[in-house]
Amino acid sequence: MTTIKNWLNKVFSRTNSDKELPEAVRRSIELEYPSNLGFTVRQRQLYPSSSLADRYKKIHRLYPQPLNSLLDLSCSKGYFVFAAAAEKTCERALGIDVYQPDLQVCQILKQYINSHNTQFENLRLMELSNNISNWGSAFQTVLLINSYQYLFFGSDRESEGYLDHDKIFAAIHKICSKRFIFSNRVEVNDCQNQDAVKKAGLIAKNYNREAILDALSRYFTLISETQLGKYPLWKLEAK
Repeated sequence: MTTIKNWLNKVFSRTNSDKELPEAVRRSIELEYPSNLGFTVRQRQLYPSSSLADRYKKIHRLYPQPLNSLLDLSCSKGYFVFAAAAEKTCERALGIDVYQPDLQVCQILKQYINSHNTQFENLRLMELSNNISNWGSAFQTVLLINSYQYLFFGSDRESEGYLDHDKIFAAIHKICSKRFIFSNRVEVNDCQNQDAVKKAGLIAKNYNREAILDALSRYFTLISETQLGKYPLWKLEAK
């Protein structure tokens, strides 16, 4: 049986001259996991599922106005990047991820909807932070949504985590000029990658709300806190 990944490899070279979005890509975005990231494409426009629309509304309220640039540190299929780029004042929007099939979907969608001010790259945080001048300058707004546990501990897609709150937030500070929006699991028992947590040993004890906020406070000021689903949604300002 042909996999979604194989289909994507076949259609990756297609341009937006195609009349229809490849079915493999359409299925990939509509069946996105988790389901609250799913969306559809109609007439070259992106339409979020009701759960994604609700999440986006809560996150978008925290954007500075006007929005002029955005970086998504774990972009998945790229919805937040494309939505930002669609705002008239947004000059550039970048999504990074370490999962190549998702990035291929983003590139196909970029061509299909002609989103000229978006970029998608297979990059880790430190690679971007150490070479931010390659993308012009720091981004006004940076999103880190539901992926901090993987930055810290690693995952099945990227086995090596940073295991250091200060190192992570220092790097994010270098690439964020104003607004940092953070919504993640902040207690170790809530993390999904428990194999990586066990591998971290005693360091895992340092993964908790207090330690995360302490490290954040060296680089960012916490402006407000609400909830995004079960987990905190923090609006932060770069110091």
